[in-house]
Amino acid sequence: MRLDIWYIALALLMLLVGEAFGEWMARAHDHSLALVHSHLNVVGWASFALFGLIHRSFPVLASSRLALPQFLLAAASTVFLIGGLWVIWAVGDPFGAIVGAYGLLAATAMFVVMFFQRVVFAEERRV
Repeated sequence: MRLDIWYIALALLMLLVGEAFGEWMARAHDHSLALVHSHLNVVGWASFALFGLIHRSFPVLASSRLALPQFLLAAASTVFLIGGLWVIWAVGDPFGAIVGAYGLLAATAMFVVMFFQRVVFAEERRV
């Protein structure tokens, strides 16, 4: 599975949704959901694009047992975070956003472990 391509594909979709959402807010003159819009763009577009580009730059990351679980956790957690932010706005319940935030934290920690195991420490062994 080419995780670099999947990360970038998801990043592009989230960018498109985030931009469309921003346009909708601008036309409606209602920016009460700006937090949802900004998280779509920053977490969705920027973070996923960077995950994808890092995977592309270091293909050895795909050989980690953590690679697919990390991708799936990051994707699911982003849905929970962004949906949860909307739920906070709509009804005041923060549960989904909290689950998403902790899931993203765990997915990022997994990515850091993968990077250090497969790239940083592997480079030291080759020197």
